[in-house]
Amino acid sequence: MKRFISATLSALMMTTVFVPIAHAQAPAVPSRTSAIEITTTPFDLVSLAYQGFLESENIPKFNRLIFAYRTGRLEVEDLVQAAINTRRLPAEAINDQRYLSAVERQLDGLLTGSSN
Repeated sequence: MKRFISATLSALMMTTVFVPIAHAQAPAVPSRTSAIEITTTPFDLVSLAYQGFLESENIPKFNRLIFAYRTGRLEVEDLVQAAINTRRLPAEAINDQRYLSAVERQLDGLLTGSSN
C-alpha cells in the first residue's frame, strides 16, 4: 500500500511539474521586425548625460555638456553612441531619425533653459 501511495504521489508531482512546461509558449515576436525597443527616453538620455553618467564615454556633464553642444563639440549622435556603448540603448538607435530628433529637442531645451 505504501508503494502504491508513493508511486501515485510521485506521478502526480511529475505531472504538475512537466505539464506546464509542455504547454508553455514561446514569447511573442513583434510583427514589425524593423521596430526597435528603446527603453531610455530622449529626456532620460539627456538627463543622464547632464548628471555625468556618460563621462566614461567622454560626454561632459552639467554646464560643460551645454557648452559642448552649443559650440558644436558635441553632436546628438555622440550622445546616442555613448548610450549605445554603455548599453543604455540598442545599436539601431543611432539610425532612428525620430529618436535622434527627440534627443536634439531635449538638448535644445537645455540651451533655452541655460540662457535665462
